[in-house]
Amino acid sequence: MATGFLVAVPIRNAHRKHSAYPLLEDDLIVKDEDGTYSKLCPGLAVGGFELTEAQELELTPVDFKQHGLDFKITPAS
Repeated sequence: MATGFLVAVPIRNAHRKHSAYPLLEDDLIVKDEDGTYSKLCPGLAVGGFELTEAQELELTPVDFKQHGLDFKITPAS
């Protein structure tokens, strides 16, 4: 199992290069070593999201496991 976060409310203008690319409700994201976030999608990941402290507080912590092109997501333990 890995630890990540579900986006609770849409977050706009958070990507450092592509400001028009939003994080949407229920997107699965993980925090990277450099402090930015990556959005995980089946077969794809998009990195480079920078969240404010207020936005981080709105994230829902989860545990997840990847199964091929699908994710099994459970509440964080």
